[in-house]
Amino acid sequence: MAIWKRNGDIVNIINELASAFVKHKKNSQVIKTSIFMAVLLLGTVVFIMYENSIAELKFALHSFGSHQVEFSEIEPGMEKALRNNKKVKDIGISKFQKITIQGQKGIFVQEERKYWEEKPFTLVSGNYPTEEKEILVEKQYLNNHHLNLGDHLSIHQEDYKIVGVIDPGSYSFEKPYFYSILPSTKTKDVYEGESGINIRIWYKNIRETYQETNRFLSEFSIDPKIAEDTGRLSYNTVLLEHYFVFPGGLIPPKSVIDTWIETSIGFFLLILLFAYMIRNAFQVWNTRDINEIGLLKTSGMTREQIRSMVLRKIYFLSKWPILLGILMSYLLANGLIFIMWLNNKHSYQVFEKLEGQINNSYPLQLISPSIKPILIIFILSMLAITISALGPARKTAKLSPMEALKPYSNQKQKRGRKSLKGKIEINLGKDYLKTYRKTYWGIIVAMTIVIMSFSVLAIHQSWRTLNTKYNTFPSKYNISATIWTKDPLPIEFYQDINKTIKEKKHMYITASAKFYVNDNKGKLSNLFLHGYQNHSFNFDNPYVMVYGLEKDDFYRIGKEHNLELEDSDFLLLNQTPENTVSTPYSQRSYIPMFKEETSEVILRNHIKAPMEEIPIQGMIHTFPYDLEPISSREVSLFTTIESLEHWFEQRRIDEEDSFLYHIAIQTTRNKILEVTNSFKEILNKYIPSSDRTLTNELLQEGMEKEIKRNELFLGIGIQLIFLMIGISNAYSSFHGNLQGRKKEFALLKSVGMTSSQLKKMILYERRQIIVYVFILYILSLIGGILFQCWRKQFIFTPWEVFLHLNFFYLLPVIGGSVLGIWLSIKNGMKEILSENIMDTIREIS
Repeated sequence: MAIWKRNGDIVNIINELASAFVKHKKNSQVIKTSIFMAVLLLGTVVFIMYENSIAELKFALHSFGSHQVEFSEIEPGMEKALRNNKKVKDIGISKFQKITIQGQKGIFVQEERKYWEEKPFTLVSGNYPTEEKEILVEKQYLNNHHLNLGDHLSIHQEDYKIVGVIDPGSYSFEKPYFYSILPSTKTKDVYEGESGINIRIWYKNIRETYQETNRFLSEFSIDPKIAEDTGRLSYNTVLLEHYFVFPGGLIPPKSVIDTWIETSIGFFLLILLFAYMIRNAFQVWNTRDINEIGLLKTSGMTREQIRSMVLRKIYFLSKWPILLGILMSYLLANGLIFIMWLNNKHSYQVFEKLEGQINNSYPLQLISPSIKPILIIFILSMLAITISALGPARKTAKLSPMEALKPYSNQKQKRGRKSLKGKIEINLGKDYLKTYRKTYWGIIVAMTIVIMSFSVLAIHQSWRTLNTKYNTFPSKYNISATIWTKDPLPIEFYQDINKTIKEKKHMYITASAKFYVNDNKGKLSNLFLHGYQNHSFNFDNPYVMVYGLEKDDFYRIGKEHNLELEDSDFLLLNQTPENTVSTPYSQRSYIPMFKEETSEVILRNHIKAPMEEIPIQGMIHTFPYDLEPISSREVSLFTTIESLEHWFEQRRIDEEDSFLYHIAIQTTRNKILEVTNSFKEILNKYIPSSDRTLTNELLQEGMEKEIKRNELFLGIGIQLIFLMIGISNAYSSFHGNLQGRKKEFALLKSVGMTSSQLKKMILYERRQIIVYVFILYILSLIGGILFQCWRKQFIFTPWEVFLHLNFFYLLPVIGGSVLGIWLSIKNGMKEILSENIMDTIREIS
């Protein structure tokens, strides 16, 4: 006993004992497989989630930069205040100047050298500027003026060499941008001439971004909300949310909370599932060492040392499964990404056939090896394994030497009934179900979780099906185009469209403005104000959308409503959904937004802009020609195309503000390609490809199929791992249970119980386990449906979600799980029943 008191030797002895148990213990492969499969699943999810998180962060850094805040219309005093602010780590200056180059107006942007270190653009060719007289030029400008890399441009009588080409994807009518290095950051140099100055801000403590920015703005009497509303102030939201920095401090906005619910909670449940499954398999495996542990206790080994040894056993067991699981999860995650890339490539090949032009899918980007996700997987795996082993370790350590040395290890298990009635094999089966209830419930719960994991995807798909069917605006137009132009479309365009496209069609133009409740409060109906105060519908950031219709369409509306209209008149759609919180689109009822006597609607460009009164000549109560859905955030006005073009020209803020035209065509399905191609020929004649979009029902269906295939590939890949974990857990648990009852089976045989009776007893146990799995699964499925409905505020009933479940997807999964339990038990039963009584007794002895 003295050896257990010499602390210097204890750790080595415990390690040697744990290692010996693992090396010489039979049937450890099953638990190793369970650990490997659990790490494989956990690692795959971690790699994919980590890659998505990094991709979002890279996108934010690439498109916005590493700074937290950007502010425009800067004055020297503001810059000085920021430079003197001890909480500001650094600032970066951007200087914007209007120029005319080769007869074309443009914008010359000069950035500090450190800006170019972040490589803010994706280069088509060439390099970033490294010297003051080097410049980046847009690809479109180069093509229009027949320029190449290495050529020179003259700006402000200075000669600049073209060293790089970018393609910002801008419209053809927009001013080209030219980028170079800011030669001086001295105040007198930066602010000279007519130029706009933007400042990017890096704070020493990123968590103080919102507080310090508000403090800076208040110093110069600037309202943060107005600054954001007018576009003067912008936050690097993706970067800030990546580091859990929110406007409300520690309280994240609703959108972030929803994302966390979808990902984080499920992720931590996955870790708990990992721990639970490993615990069940390890409990059965560890139970077989009870007699040896009893001997160690008689030699003076303490509870703490026994617990430490049991924990070390699972660590020794887990070493290689964890390492192999991390490697295979990395390969599996990349495999899933590769499959989704192939799926996307296939979709674009289909689009090429439909559109008759080359479409490039996104490039294949596999997950790069990184130490951070590997450490996350390793730490979480060890955490889950430790949690899974703590229960068995405590239980083993509590056993007295006499209890541990008894023939069985289940002395403290609750036994079944003492008096047996009916068939003995059934009564014994019931007795064993109670005796080994913890082991069996481990199998039952594990398999239920496995099947339920499939149901989560099925519930999500059911909800999406309902959402598409009942909560989406059902447009009757199966071909549509959007066009951005600096100038109104020519009359020849309309003539060609009407001459070529004979199908039912509508052409219209839109322009938007801000809508403020306080500006129009006296005009709003009591029903609307009641719903607005009770949050029955979403009215956050409302807006006015003005629609310009073709004259024939506009006058047809007037005729239907007995209104005498002129070209410049405006009509108001006086309808808004009564409830959008718990009512799908197809079942909505509508209420008037304005009072019937309302004669004008007030709108603005932004909160500081002057109010503009739009006179109303009449009200309508349905959206004309079913062109658009009725949104609860929108105030819809209607006039003619010519009237809206004139109104837009009068309030145009920037000369590059574009007209936005829409064309909707309704045709039969078998003529979609023919009409699309004819329509495309007209667009090619008048509109550059950069200034338009064109889609049809077939392309939209193709994109939806791609999404569904991605979900299917990702879902099946992860769910198959779940299934293998569950089956291996069932195998190890039940097989280990039968092995632990060898002596009991031998004693039952010795008193005359036949193999047929033993088989019936075990089959009864198997049948009851499957029944319990079904019962628990049904309860968990009901719970999952109720939870989803509760999260979505019961916009659909639980019964509707249940009826739209894909049972053809669920049944094979349930069947596979039941078959796994069936075969696991059958294998163990066959091995037990085939053993000789004397051999079994000698083995136990």
